[in-house]
Amino acid sequence: MGHGARRARRGFTLVELLLVITIIAILAAVATPLVAQHMDNAQQAAAESNYNAAVKAVQVYFTENGVYPPSLDPSLFMHDDLPVMPAGYSLTYDPATGEVTLISPP
Repeated sequence: MGHGARRARRGFTLVELLLVITIIAILAAVATPLVAQHMDNAQQAAAESNYNAAVKAVQVYFTENGVYPPSLDPSLFMHDDLPVMPAGYSLTYDPATGEVTLISPP
């Protein structure tokens, strides 16, 4: 082997690393809003599901007792648990009419 022999290439060049980092950054910038939108949709679906469970629990109570429950008590729900609402969502209940209302974040 003479003076002109090249050593075996090891690792990546700085340009190659910067190119990969740039591609990853672009993909992350595109994916982040999509993930956030899916999270919002999932929270809304969970809130609506909890709302429907509360409405059904009030209807079952009314059917069994002839009056609306005095509150959205945990004993109205399966496993004696109130549904956990996602952040920003809440339920209101009117015991006079049995009306359950879903309050969504602004």
